[in-house]
Parts: sequence; structure tokens; C-alpha cells
Amino acid sequence: MITDEHRKGEKLNFEIMVLRERIDILELLIETAEDELSTIAKLTGMLVLQSPKLRHVVHQIHDVKEAMIHVDDTFRTLEIAP
Repeated sequence: MITDEHRKGEKLNFEIMVLRERIDILELLIETAEDELSTIAKLTGMLVLQSPKLRHVVHQIHDVKEAMIHVDDTFRTLEIAP
């Protein structure tokens, strides 16, 4: 017999799965942004990285990557066995 707790657990696991998929998409976007910044840096002879705004963007990308690692670790601890 399926209980309310079992349904809640399944719903939580589904939500975690959806969030993980979104994290995967964010990771791809971040990789693309990093590749584009690298290309720009190579084409401009690294002068572009002297820009405070672009350095800020690079730091933000790094911060988002770190946050996603923590979120993923948290999701692993929340997963409920079927």
C-alpha cells in the first residue's frame, strides 16, 4: 500500500531530479561562457581580462559553479530511497 509519506518522497525525488537537470543546463551555459571569455581573451591578447567588469564576470561564474556543487551535495543528502 502506498502511503502519503511514500508519495511525498516520490514527489521530493522528482523535484530533486528536475533541479539537477536545471543545474546540468546551467553548467553547460557556464562552460559556454567560459569558452567565450577564453576566446575573447586570446583574440585580444588578454587585454580584455584587464577589464574590471570582465574580471567580475569571471568571479561570478566561479561563484555560481561553487554554489552548484554545494546544491548538488545537498540534493544527494535529501534523496529518499524508493
